[in-house]
Amino acid sequence: MTNQEHIHHIGKYKLRRPNGKFVEVEDDLNEGERNFLAFLYFIESIKNQKQHNTEKSIIIIDDPISSMDSAVLFFVTVLIKKNIFEPLKNDSNGQNIITILTQNLQFYLEITDTNFLKCIPPKEIRYIRLRKTEKGTALLPPLLNKKETEEINPIKNNYQALWCIIAEAQKNKDSSDPVICISVRNAMRRILETFLQFKNDFSKGSEFNDLPEDKQHCINVLYRSLNTGSHSIEDPLAIDPNEPLNIWLNAFELIFEKSGASLHYKKMLEKSGFSSS
Repeated sequence: MTNQEHIHHIGKYKLRRPNGKFVEVEDDLNEGERNFLAFLYFIESIKNQKQHNTEKSIIIIDDPISSMDSAVLFFVTVLIKKNIFEPLKNDSNGQNIITILTQNLQFYLEITDTNFLKCIPPKEIRYIRLRKTEKGTALLPPLLNKKETEEINPIKNNYQALWCIIAEAQKNKDSSDPVICISVRNAMRRILETFLQFKNDFSKGSEFNDLPEDKQHCINVLYRSLNTGSHSIEDPLAIDPNEPLNIWLNAFELIFEKSGASLHYKKMLEKSGFSSS
């Protein structure tokens, strides 16, 4: 091999296919595949470092899935949890610092899912939002829980965002403003559509028959609006415009209670920043 050929091959990697054939990584793989291989190498490097180094680690991951499909995105998230998050359980002194940067909403929602973060004490988690402005990059203030001891995830998926509307309504439950009531009822409808679709049960059973008439009325209206409220206007004769918001909120809660999903109801409100205590 000439010096020129040797220089040309420096820094190049080859991939061995199942048939035994070697191919050039640079030429044979697309960008997403190359990124995934690089990420796997990065994970192995971290594992190797932890085996031979007991000092603290500072790990920065910058958008590892910019051009990967959703399946690979999930694998990347699992690899981060298994090889980076879970070892933090043994980090009693808080020596390791993990920073993950991303502009990918789907990856963000995956990586900040409570099932993935449960191995990390909530007080150790920071959600940092950066926003580009005319003057440069601005750091947005964190959202804190009611006791101001933990940060709340500021980015929500659609379902969580709807629950934020319910949580906010709980703070103004005595309101009879028709605009607010319609907005909250619409959020209730969309939540119930998602929740009942997950349960695969859109029928209203006899478990509501023992409720007071006013609550039964609200529940009936909410059930009638399922799958139709998104493309029709509420029947004004069925709804009293001066009806307080708290009646609808109570009826909404009862649907979850009678469906055996009180824990889900309370958990979603809690995650939305509302606490009944």
